[in-house]
Amino acid sequence: MATIKDIAQKLGISPSTVSIVLRGEGKKRNISQSTIEKVFSCAHELGYQPNIVAKRLREIDSPASYTIAVFWTSDFRAPMLVRFLRGLQKAIEESELDIEFFIRQYKNDCLNMTLTENMLNMFHGAIVCNASEKDIAYIDNATFFKPIVLYNRPSPKYSAVTIDNRSVGKIAAGEFKKHGCHSTCVITSESVFAGMLERTDSFLAESQRLSMEPAHTILVGNSIKGGYEGAKKLLDSSFLPDAIFCASDAIAIGVLYALKEASVEVPDKVKLISVGNGDRETEEFTHPPLSVVYIPIEEMAFNCLRLLTAQFPLSIETPKQEVVIETPYIPRDTCPKTN
Repeated sequence: MATIKDIAQKLGISPSTVSIVLRGEGKKRNISQSTIEKVFSCAHELGYQPNIVAKRLREIDSPASYTIAVFWTSDFRAPMLVRFLRGLQKAIEESELDIEFFIRQYKNDCLNMTLTENMLNMFHGAIVCNASEKDIAYIDNATFFKPIVLYNRPSPKYSAVTIDNRSVGKIAAGEFKKHGCHSTCVITSESVFAGMLERTDSFLAESQRLSMEPAHTILVGNSIKGGYEGAKKLLDSSFLPDAIFCASDAIAIGVLYALKEASVEVPDKVKLISVGNGDRETEEFTHPPLSVVYIPIEEMAFNCLRLLTAQFPLSIETPKQEVVIETPYIPRDTCPKTN
């Protein structure tokens, strides 16, 4: 295994300089950017592991032992982490590798505060989830010498596992049309990444193409309470559409509660489809059971780990890959399967 002395000897600089750079203190200690980049590049080339990881590797019998970081936003998407971890755990079990993972939470638009050279230097690689456009711009412009895989964010630089967000909205509109719906409503939250907007925009465009009148777009908090308040606002308006598309399962559950409270029958009077990003069991046991365009979070997590471990050990050069996972429609009672 390469050491700090090996890197120093190869570059013709002092071991203390290499150590400072690898600790992420190069800029603070006035080491030039070119030297910093040369140190990290050489460390990557020689397969250097920092002491914290090397210590773990010496304590583990298996030669194929890795530590990875999963970066996840601390917002309304926190409950979805449970589904992601299910898929990640399955991938670890099937990989037959000794993998230890750590969750690193970050605030939306503030990935730069958490994902740093120093932080990433503690791991063999990372999976970055839920990144905003600002977060993507940060990592696209940064130089990291550990592999990174993106969850549901396409990138010209990093491997990624994605879905076709525009198809999510088109699928929902098509299902409403099969039921002969004439008018639609979107109940959604503020978009925290481009894909959310793509889903609602494509739904509205497809609804119009299929001659269904878009009645309302209601912005709410991405929660059950938000969905309830959005549905109450819709019920107070002068026109009730016969199709409602919800941006999340949480919103949809609140909408269903408000419709039941107002004695609006689902699916007889109003049909409802949600973006299926919640737990499948919850969707099955809402009243009535919730029809969704299913976001395959577990399968996406499984493939994120597969793409990441394909880049281990670090000396292996692998081409950038993008895996696109399908989003199937799961009909239940809020918008049943047509004959």
